[in-house]
Amino acid sequence: LLLGASTTAGAAFTVVAPATAVGAGRRLPGSGSARLWASADDEDAAAAAATATATKEKVAEVLQDRDEALTAVGWSSPLQDDELTSDDPFVRSIDESIRAEVGVSLDELLNPAKVVNLERDLYNLRSELAYLTGRGGGLDVSGMTTEECDGGGG
Repeated sequence: LLLGASTTAGAAFTVVAPATAVGAGRRLPGSGSARLWASADDEDAAAAAATATATKEKVAEVLQDRDEALTAVGWSSPLQDDELTSDDPFVRSIDESIRAEVGVSLDELLNPAKVVNLERDLYNLRSELAYLTGRGGGLDVSGMTTEECDGGGG
């Protein structure tokens, strides 16, 4: 058997049939190239992967810091920005309200997500108003008007 190797970093070897065998000089079935040692490209790829991981961790840390800072100044939403489905009780109550007021379902509107997001914002703002004006932090403001949530009379 003959072994061939290149002189570049990360050289590979190839198994070649002996000269007396049928099909001399051809690769044997199942033979192929295999790295004998790591190349500079492998080290660069590992460094790039480590940098990408560090970057993702840094982005997550910055986003968490941002959320904490916004919460500290009262800009956060008690009702989380998670995706709401049509089975969610909050969305069902919005759908029932729209059916009663307009006569169509939430799905029939041009932009139902906009309606749900605005209702969520109103809920959050009313909760914050009730808390800040002394009505209580645990008050369920769903179904209440802004005036009913205002404990400061104003």
